[in-house]
Amino acid sequence: MGEVDDEPRVDPDDPDVSYLVAVNLLPEATKALYRDPVGRDELGLGQVRSVQMVKPHALPVLLERAGL
Repeated sequence: MGEVDDEPRVDPDDPDVSYLVAVNLLPEATKALYRDPVGRDELGLGQVRSVQMVKPHALPVLLERAGL
């Protein structure tokens, strides 16, 4: 789990990459979610992606489970 530090930007050196995003990793929150993952059904999500923006209704669930 991480906090986005800046706006997404295009990588001029690699046109195959859609966007680059600067993120500050939150190790303790990441460990907490690893130990007790939040299921798609709890977040009201459909398709799973490796990285996605948290929808407003899912944020409280993730923050609570991450101990934040």
